[in-house]
Amino acid sequence: MDLDDTEAYWGSSFIGKNKFNFDDWNDLESSLLSYNGEDSILKKLEEPDKLQSARFRSSTSSSSSNEHKERQPKTSVSSLTGNSTFYDEAAPELNCRQLSATEAAKLESEVISLRRALEDATKDRWMVLPPKQIVRRIIMGKPYNLGDYKSKEMKLKLLDFAVESNDGDAIMAVVLFLKTTLKQTLFYQELMKRPEAVDHYLVYLKSQQEFSELSDLLNLLGRDEEAALLNYKLSLRSRSISMRISNLKNCIANHFSRDPSRSFVEEHVFLLELQRPIEENDKRKVREGNCVPFETIPRIPTLLNEPLITTLFYCCLYHYDSPETNLSSPTALRKRCQLTDKQFLWTAMTAKARLKNWHDLDSLVLVKSWLPNTKKFAIDPEKVLEVLQKHSAETNILSNYVKLIENVDRRLEIATRFSCHEIAIDALVQLRDRQRLIAYGPKILPHSKEYFYYRDALNLPAIKWKN
Repeated sequence: MDLDDTEAYWGSSFIGKNKFNFDDWNDLESSLLSYNGEDSILKKLEEPDKLQSARFRSSTSSSSSNEHKERQPKTSVSSLTGNSTFYDEAAPELNCRQLSATEAAKLESEVISLRRALEDATKDRWMVLPPKQIVRRIIMGKPYNLGDYKSKEMKLKLLDFAVESNDGDAIMAVVLFLKTTLKQTLFYQELMKRPEAVDHYLVYLKSQQEFSELSDLLNLLGRDEEAALLNYKLSLRSRSISMRISNLKNCIANHFSRDPSRSFVEEHVFLLELQRPIEENDKRKVREGNCVPFETIPRIPTLLNEPLITTLFYCCLYHYDSPETNLSSPTALRKRCQLTDKQFLWTAMTAKARLKNWHDLDSLVLVKSWLPNTKKFAIDPEKVLEVLQKHSAETNILSNYVKLIENVDRRLEIATRFSCHEIAIDALVQLRDRQRLIAYGPKILPHSKEYFYYRDALNLPAIKWKN
């Protein structure tokens, strides 16, 4: 090999124009020596013990590419610190870690997989895949293109394969594609032949709040009850009470004309029309400050849209003595809405207990007995006592109701439960059970009125105790 060939060999590089040139080293050496008039950096590089720890630190790959573009290397001296040196290209094994057999096999398998994916993408780019294969790609999350299917038959085959796969994402992808590429009548006609696709599409319309199309589709499917219920719920979304009443009336005319639940919607409209004047009148009274019940118990923020029983409770609480000609009268409301006696009684009793109006409560829960000058409960006495206790009724009020219970054993049980001690003592005396009376003593507070009543009952001479 002659001299020219030798220089050509050592000066050649597969990198191209960035081949090594010995003249470059002279330029680099002069640039290092001219840094602040000092040659400390060059000396450090020439030290043999520090050459092995030297590294060339490049911040980005772009800086490396820029160095290859210029033949003359431009080295930044600011990046050459005491810990940074050049990468030794002559000995790459000192700086590059050798890959293990496992890592090499793993990299090779990844390259093969990527190569196959690239080949598949290139192959499928210009060809129309069969419908079954495109559905499989949708299910597997691979890229797909439905725009290549132009004919009606191919689109319907695509829908059939999507329904057959039972995959919701595939079904909805094809359904939305057909929606945008077919006429609406043809789209609905073919969709209704496939119930699974219809169900997915109905859920989609509901999630997207496309209620108008959802209602129309339900009517086309003959699901009138669902369409009526949907429109009923939509009518209740109006914040204005006048608009809500108007929407409900339209809903009755359009969707509940032959529905058996029409009467319930009509009662709802009637209740709203009843609540509106009561609400307006009571708000005016609150502003004027001329209503005592509202000062005693503050009213709820609004009566509108409240249930019927809540409306009755409101009227019993604030308008119990109103004449029947007044819309807020509880008696008038009871007749208009055809409430049962128990519904009215329980609601009115709770309102009177809330107001602690015990006198009016007697006229509600007590009726005349077949015995002269006696009364009995119109409803379950235990429930009445629970309501009274819940609203902090005093013991003497509870005792007045407990003593009206005719059965002695039940009277004793309820009196014990509600701590009506005198009634319980009288019941034990009536049963002539001294042992149970003695056992009842620890439940009574010592030196109280009930305690002395208990001591006197133990010493009654006229009672013949059975034990």
